[in-house]
Amino acid sequence: MIDFIKARLLSTDMNYLLKNPALEFIGSYNHSTYEIYDNCKAEYKGIDIIITRSKEVYIKGSLHKLHNFDEETNQGHNHGDFTYYALKKTVSELSDLLDVNPSTIRLENVEIGVNIRLNNFIHQTVSQYLVIHKTRPFGELNNGRGKFFGKQAIHKQYYWKIYAKGIQYRLDHDETRFELKVKTMEFLTRVIKRNPLSQKSDRYLTLSDLINKEYLTKLGETLLRAWKETIVYEDWINFSKIPAKDQIFILNCRNPLYWMINNFQGDDLRNAKRRYKGLQKRYSRINLHQIIYDEIQAKWNELLKAEPNSISHDQHGNKKVKFLTFFNHSISRLISDLIKRLGTYFPGFTTHIRDVASKYLNSKKQKIANGSF
Repeated sequence: MIDFIKARLLSTDMNYLLKNPALEFIGSYNHSTYEIYDNCKAEYKGIDIIITRSKEVYIKGSLHKLHNFDEETNQGHNHGDFTYYALKKTVSELSDLLDVNPSTIRLENVEIGVNIRLNNFIHQTVSQYLVIHKTRPFGELNNGRGKFFGKQAIHKQYYWKIYAKGIQYRLDHDETRFELKVKTMEFLTRVIKRNPLSQKSDRYLTLSDLINKEYLTKLGETLLRAWKETIVYEDWINFSKIPAKDQIFILNCRNPLYWMINNFQGDDLRNAKRRYKGLQKRYSRINLHQIIYDEIQAKWNELLKAEPNSISHDQHGNKKVKFLTFFNHSISRLISDLIKRLGTYFPGFTTHIRDVASKYLNSKKQKIANGSF
């Protein structure tokens, strides 16, 4: 749901922050009076806390990685699922660390998105068939060492990124990331808070807004809109059944230059996209665009509505157990821990454990669904 953030603290107790035993600030300041001489920086589970000479405090880092931080390896990861309840817990941890209310942490940048395990064929083809987003072509994403793992369309206020998390993290499974990297918060405030100029506080979003389910629903709609505005190349069309005029139009739409040269705007852009998508839907054997739309929508809703502990992952992000939790959460944690521990030493035993647990829970008229081991 939410990954990287950059934010500024609107108010804080500077002395408390510098004396916090969980934070080791590196920089120039007076250890007795706590006067700041130069920028100071501390790190907490991958989150940077920065105090400037003017005594402004910034935080930046991945909330998803903070949630998955491993003390032994001193690293976190942001693949797999990051549910609403995990987000809420992480926001609470960060707010407690800084001793501030999350409503006083003002967001300056934020990444919103979902990680989805698509059908293997779709996963391998989706990034290859991206044409354009609005009127911006997709450029390649790489890991800095020349390894291509996705594409992005760069806009003034945000980046629209689609890439393979599996390649980025060298996972043993395919995982596709759909992400809006927001650089200017106005892009979101005008969507989430309809009247951004009505009150001063409405001009920006805070960390507390990120745990507001109503706002998160709107963020999910914004992510879906980004995909809806994306043109994809459907390569499963039988051209023999299509009129010549429509064939030419489809072939033109597959070329990013067609959209850039014509510089479609407003109704012209909407009409061209509507016609292209209508032809794809009518003649394509696989409606790739609709499949992806449905997957993004389903994943966002799953993360938003998931009960605590209803989605369990190991440190590599693999889904191990998925319960529809209507019973005491301590039971589900006990069973998950038992499966994980025994599965490490007796892999064949996990099926037996699952069956025993399922029979017990069914006898108590509880619902368990989508278990995967």
